[in-house]
Amino acid sequence: MKKDKSTIIILIVLVIVAVICYFIFGTGLSDKYGKLKDLIVSTKSGQKLQTEYSSIKDTGFFIKVPTEFTELNNTEKKQKFGISDIDKVYTNKDKSVNVLMDVSEDEISDSDMETYKDDIESSFSDNNSLTSVELTKVDNHNIVSIVYQDEYEYHHTLYFSYDDHLATISFNVLLDDKDEWLPVSEFVLDSLYFK
Repeated sequence: MKKDKSTIIILIVLVIVAVICYFIFGTGLSDKYGKLKDLIVSTKSGQKLQTEYSSIKDTGFFIKVPTEFTELNNTEKKQKFGISDIDKVYTNKDKSVNVLMDVSEDEISDSDMETYKDDIESSFSDNNSLTSVELTKVDNHNIVSIVYQDEYEYHHTLYFSYDDHLATISFNVLLDDKDEWLPVSEFVLDSLYFK
């Protein structure tokens, strides 16, 4: 009889622990899984775009990029940006929307990202084009998110440390098309994950 009560109590405790674990860990996992499997995004006007994950060769981070975007070769990168050593650039057919991915030679550690955020803010201190600068976390990586616009384009850029080098993911669009593409920008940059 005493042994039966002990078994029942142990079973009840295990059930309670399982329920607690489900709500603490299960919801977060299902949210992340949902984020990973959702590959369709719509522009403001409702144009649906299929996306797929892309990564820079030999890195362990990924973002979703619209499949209708094409990757620029080095000559095209040089024509558009004045440099060709950006790891990857995707653009729409009008070349008015771009997604850039790069890991530079600049060394920076994950713990340095807060200081990096402050440095970015200081560099924009005399400039009214800065909309926001935030430090967030994605899969235990510190991410600096900056939103600004210049005379022609809207930019939303993520900076983080990858293998102790500065990594950059950026979405830019011509100001005239900003409102139309803003939901896509948020979708693409929110899709960042690390394996």
